[in-house]
Amino acid sequence: MRGLLVEAGFSLEFGMPLVSQLDEEIYGQLTPEKICSYNNKQLFLGTGFNKNVIEEFTEKLVKKSLNYEQLMGWLQTKSLNNNIENREDFYNIYVLMLDISLSS
Repeated sequence: MRGLLVEAGFSLEFGMPLVSQLDEEIYGQLTPEKICSYNNKQLFLGTGFNKNVIEEFTEKLVKKSLNYEQLMGWLQTKSLNNNIENREDFYNIYVLMLDISLSS
């Protein structure tokens, strides 16, 4: 039986950022002001997120209590919970965050 042991940081060799680098970039670029401004423009166009969802999301960003991976996990959990109103907004923010991280 053969196997490959891969340790933390292995993806760095392939040009993938470390979680700490993603944290810096995400928390540096995504301020509550920018998110609210973006969402207000999208609401004007009829495609924005529910304001309660935005408030809950920006609260997590302000506290910086979660790293990037934990924040993505939180969004994913919210989006999969059938008992949460506006869960599709949490999913769409998850997809937006994934897109941002892939384009970094």
